[in-house]
Amino acid sequence: MSLTTELLVFARRAGTERSTTKLLAEMARFLAGSFSVDRVSVYIYEEPGGRLLPLVAEYATGETRPEMWADFKSIGDLRRFPLVARIEAGVDSILDRDPHMGFPAEIVDRFEIGPYLAVPLRSEAGLLGVALVEGDREVLTSHRTEFVELCGFVGLAIQNARALEREMRRAAEAEALLEVVSVLSESVELTPVLAAVARNGARVAGFERASIFLLDPAGRLVPTMSQFADGHADEEAWLRFRSHPVEFRAGRRVVETGTPLVVADTRTDPEAIDPEWVEPFGLRSVLVVPLEAWQERMGALVLDHRIPRTITRGQLRLASAVAAQGAVAIGLARLLRTREETVRQLEELDRMRMDFVATVSHELRTPLTTIMGFSQLLEEVVEAPEAVEFVSLIRRESAHLAGLIANLLELSRLEAGMLSVATDRVDVGEVVREAVDLVRVVQPDCSIDLEVEEGCGWKGTRRGSGKS
Repeated sequence: MSLTTELLVFARRAGTERSTTKLLAEMARFLAGSFSVDRVSVYIYEEPGGRLLPLVAEYATGETRPEMWADFKSIGDLRRFPLVARIEAGVDSILDRDPHMGFPAEIVDRFEIGPYLAVPLRSEAGLLGVALVEGDREVLTSHRTEFVELCGFVGLAIQNARALEREMRRAAEAEALLEVVSVLSESVELTPVLAAVARNGARVAGFERASIFLLDPAGRLVPTMSQFADGHADEEAWLRFRSHPVEFRAGRRVVETGTPLVVADTRTDPEAIDPEWVEPFGLRSVLVVPLEAWQERMGALVLDHRIPRTITRGQLRLASAVAAQGAVAIGLARLLRTREETVRQLEELDRMRMDFVATVSHELRTPLTTIMGFSQLLEEVVEAPEAVEFVSLIRRESAHLAGLIANLLELSRLEAGMLSVATDRVDVGEVVREAVDLVRVVQPDCSIDLEVEEGCGWKGTRRGSGKS
């Protein structure tokens, strides 16, 4: 199998395998061994225009030098070195027999950099990274064209790997959102929603742990939830977290400004995160993003590692996306909980109303019965015509009030589904007569004339007594 075919297989694998670093290490080792060069290193950009970071370095001999490699990775962004400025100018390759032309003397000596061929790794989207091939100057010169051509497959592998990472990220985001929605569909309780948001936030953004701080009604930022990405629990740490007496001031700043906070290592940046939180909970690399939905900041999502790690812009984007989804989920859970509480209160008020109607009806019924009984006795003993009319009116209106109370009770039974409605004929004339009699006694100085047509149960004119 030719070198081109071998590298094409690697490039195709990059679109299917999860470990980009492992695959590119295999490619670098294969190139180093095929041309008998000393070392092949690959540096890639976090994103277009972002930091250029070391990814892999492989020797033709297969040896590993983890301490040197860890030291080299710790120097961070390589864009400050002269070599990168020349690469970004658009050249197709750079052959430097003297490594000091591309790197400071301290870096050359510290990492034993020899003569090298630097090849930009490009795709249709732009510059992806740099491949650095170190070895004998004559070998590098004689195989320069081949190296440039073959490094194109390395760029293709990076492009395919990033496409796979994007799809995996979308799938992870969709899965995380689905879990949160699933929790919301099962319960309006806030605790399981917070747990789902924190756990998925850590998992999707690639952190060891995620914690949620929410503003309480008094405006205090309160530790509310903490979850590990792998789902394991640390009860002792959780109890200390919930009862911690010192406010997380870094989270407060993020909530107030709306600007995320990135801390690669709390030991080298001790002012960024509150010391009262760093040591008790082992915070080393920390990312804090605001929880914001509907133009309201409700708290902060804090993601962390307990060992220092680089926090990429991609992780920041993912964390911000998860925080936005989480804030919406938290807001919905709160609204559903408020709605449920409102429904409960309305049901309680309705029950109290029905109890009130039943109580009032009972309390009024007893004196009304007494009034009706005595009015009946009075009708039998009074003789003056005017007194007889007054007693009759008292008796009729007491009966009318008793009917209203009975109607209230029937209405309550109807609302409770315990009563069926039946229609019946009403003597409208009788209703009018009773109304005129009541007003005539209450307003004796007014004259009221009512005429009722034939067929209403009462004929003629009814005139109230008194002045015109």
